[in-house]
Amino acid sequence: MKTANITSAERKDDYTILLTTTDPFDSTTSGQKYVEIRGGLSWPTTKGSAYFCVVGQEYIVPPLFAERAPAGPRILLAEYESKALSLSKFYSQITDIAEQLKCREFYVSMPEERFACGYQNDFDNFALQRHTRVYLQNAYDADNFFLGVTRIRESMENGNLIIPEDSIVFAQLQSLTRPDLENSPEEIFSAINALRHVIGSYYRNPPYLRRNTKLEDRLRRMEVRGTTHMSC
Repeated sequence: MKTANITSAERKDDYTILLTTTDPFDSTTSGQKYVEIRGGLSWPTTKGSAYFCVVGQEYIVPPLFAERAPAGPRILLAEYESKALSLSKFYSQITDIAEQLKCREFYVSMPEERFACGYQNDFDNFALQRHTRVYLQNAYDADNFFLGVTRIRESMENGNLIIPEDSIVFAQLQSLTRPDLENSPEEIFSAINALRHVIGSYYRNPPYLRRNTKLEDRLRRMEVRGTTHMSC
């Protein structure tokens, strides 16, 4: 999905997100619903660029009274890499894509003391000045790059993670070798690093369903009346 073709994003009453795309050639529109859209990011290092990506989990109609969302395919919706020494445009791209896709949470490796990292402090100030609701969350299993790679590979092999072949992160995954994992890969492979953070969040904190309690109560009452009628 090209973000340039996304013409609207709407957060529904059940907190799912409906993205509408418009074909640039014939102006036809189509919609895709996501139960959750999250981001992952990697701060720049002397060996790697600043990078962020956004991954959405497609909405699948859940069974009645389900507590968790069925694990629909997770799709790379957007990514951005910055090799510039200034991070203003990088921060701007994060807030812009967050607004466009209704993505509020970006997962990143954090120190125990939140503002011990200058990047986080600078970005939070930037987002505050923009009046943008974007929140940086501490990434799960941030110290285990190998685990992150295995989750990504497993998800791709099972068809649970869809990554366009022309993406930056796909190219990094194709070039990654086992010896690379021995030399601070989180500092070099920034795209994989960011992707593992967001995928890790789906593994460790799967999306909750916002249940339609009014509908469920009505169905329960209908079920009780039906049972009572049958017993008579």
